[in-house]
Amino acid sequence: MSKTLIDRLSRRQFLGAGVAVTAGVAIAGRAQAQALEKSAVAYQEEPKGDQRCDNCGFWVPGETAEAMGKCQMVKGDIAPQAWCAIWAPAG
Repeated sequence: MSKTLIDRLSRRQFLGAGVAVTAGVAIAGRAQAQALEKSAVAYQEEPKGDQRCDNCGFWVPGETAEAMGKCQMVKGDIAPQAWCAIWAPAG
């Protein structure tokens, strides 16, 4: 009688494979979760006091200081002078 793959795996190997799959799913889910819609973070084109996208820790600058940039957490083009609810100080 031929054993199936599950029958041939030790308990430790089986559990290890399950942990690896779970970790992979969690990492993939977190990567998708980082791409938030602007509406979900209360994005606005105006700064909030001295809080601006271009001094946020998630800011990815455009080609010039005035150019639209990107955010590591929010989808789409981001204005340097804009603000959103997940603003965090750079540095």
